[in-house]
Amino acid sequence: MKAAMRKILPFSVIAIALLVSCHNEAEKLNRLARNGEFSKVIQTIDLKLQNKTNLSARETKILQKILNDIQAVKREYTLSYDTVYKELKAKIPDLSEVDMNKWENDYSLEHYVIDGDKKYYSNCIFDLFLVNKEAAQRAKIPEKKDADASKYPLETIASYENESILSKKISVGFSFFQDVGKLPDRSVLKAWIPYVRENKFQSNIRIGRSSITDITLPKSDDLTSMIYFEKVIDKRNNSNTEWRDYFTKPSQGWIKPMKNPSSISDSTFICQFIYEYESKGYYKKVGPGDIQPYKTSDQVYQRYTEETESNIFTPYLKRLSREIVANETSDYLKAKRIYEWICKNVVWTDPKPVLGDPAEYTAKYRRGDCGAKSNLFISLCRINKIPARPQGGWRVQPDRDHVQHSWAQVYFEHHGWMPVDVTAGAHLINHEDERVRYFYFGNCTPYHLIIYDDDEVLLPPKAYKLIYGGGAQLGAFEWRGGDIEPNIKIDSHVE
Repeated sequence: MKAAMRKILPFSVIAIALLVSCHNEAEKLNRLARNGEFSKVIQTIDLKLQNKTNLSARETKILQKILNDIQAVKREYTLSYDTVYKELKAKIPDLSEVDMNKWENDYSLEHYVIDGDKKYYSNCIFDLFLVNKEAAQRAKIPEKKDADASKYPLETIASYENESILSKKISVGFSFFQDVGKLPDRSVLKAWIPYVRENKFQSNIRIGRSSITDITLPKSDDLTSMIYFEKVIDKRNNSNTEWRDYFTKPSQGWIKPMKNPSSISDSTFICQFIYEYESKGYYKKVGPGDIQPYKTSDQVYQRYTEETESNIFTPYLKRLSREIVANETSDYLKAKRIYEWICKNVVWTDPKPVLGDPAEYTAKYRRGDCGAKSNLFISLCRINKIPARPQGGWRVQPDRDHVQHSWAQVYFEHHGWMPVDVTAGAHLINHEDERVRYFYFGNCTPYHLIIYDDDEVLLPPKAYKLIYGGGAQLGAFEWRGGDIEPNIKIDSHVE
């Protein structure tokens, strides 16, 4: 045993040292970028990537992520000071430069200096009114409250207490409209279409309509559930008259007519998939006494407590973790404290690219979309050696528009993976009923359409990286010339 330990230890020490070295190098480059030296960072990374023989796979991945983040920031942070000031002045007549400076300094107005030019996030005014109460009041923006937030948790709880499972039949339609007029004739279009993932919450999945017959369905063990197909573009035999009629007067009553069917031309490739499935709500009373000790040698434990490029255990997050968890010893209650802190302190804002560790950004500036908030929960859990991972798809509710949605999962021995939705939970965290207050810590309504568990991985792998914001939730398209932006219309119905 001691001999074996002597063989393993040096490898572990080297691996940790390499990890620390990667993070130090990444933080140095991110610091330069945050200081505005975008061109210098891009040039440095390009030189490093050209000399790949001196880079490990992890180093290459980290450098590529920094490069992608910088390029995304340059695309999304485009507004000038004068533009933002003029738009804000129209909403807040007594706005002054002092206000602008104050809101810049506390980062209520999100911006980066890019090679000497201060550029603001394209939707920074919308976010300002979400994170800054003073600005919202002066602009007379009413505070939004979800008065019906407890409706569906209570519906799920009531079914459980009546010894039944709340089950709903849900229909979802994905329609794609891809302009292929600029693609060479006979080009091969490759497509990844979101599909319902079969699990204990979702079953009896059926395709009600598929405009493409030759498709590859996902395997049961694929963590990201996608339909895959390839289509040869034939411009001579592409007429969309029938489709225009179909989208003007759809056969199913729950599918809304297309707003502008005249925009569909004969250079538009169209495909549609309609699914039906049964979705179950989940509610179970769990406490710290119901949780068993982790098997630390288990593959699930080891994989989902490790650092990743999106979940870095930064000094800031480690300090925050100690403040939140304090002297708590129960893993269940540690995770519950993390859930409560995020629900109470992190405001939902528009999704946006950021420089550096995304979880630290979310925690430091107390803002983020559903994916960012869930990612922070995952990072803080993993710092405490509690297995956690992402999950996502769509939120489909009977009386609301469907929206893309992401949440998290936490793993407890004996119970397995349990859903955790800090975004939905934020609306209920001060509720008088404790069952409702912590409902989304381990429970879910039937209205979460699950497409992926863990990080989104499209199979078969894409040849080109996603540029246009598609993926597991929106689908993806590409041809031999690169990635294609998915243009999508989605409809949903709950019986």
